[in-house]
Amino acid sequence: MANPSNCIRSWDWTFGKNPAFTMVKAKKFPAGFLEVSLNIQHGIIQNCAFHGDFFSYGDLNHLEQALANQTFTYETVKQILIEQKADQLFYQITIEEILACIFE
Repeated sequence: MANPSNCIRSWDWTFGKNPAFTMVKAKKFPAGFLEVSLNIQHGIIQNCAFHGDFFSYGDLNHLEQALANQTFTYETVKQILIEQKADQLFYQITIEEILACIFE
């Protein structure tokens, strides 16, 4: 029989079988306040929005769209942030800080 604690720690148990939910996370950085809103259904990001008083170097819509329909895991979100060059979109907010805002 599988170890029950391993099942609880699995992505499928934690997110894959969950009903739809909205998650809003926020964090204050020296460069500004960042708020991330995510609608997630069965572990898949349905949509995402970035808000706050930070400065951006362009439209964040492409990043938000790139995150849509992706698995809600740290690794997947990190890879998309890297591919979309998120560290060049947010003034003095790093990819690691965005990840901390979402996952901590």
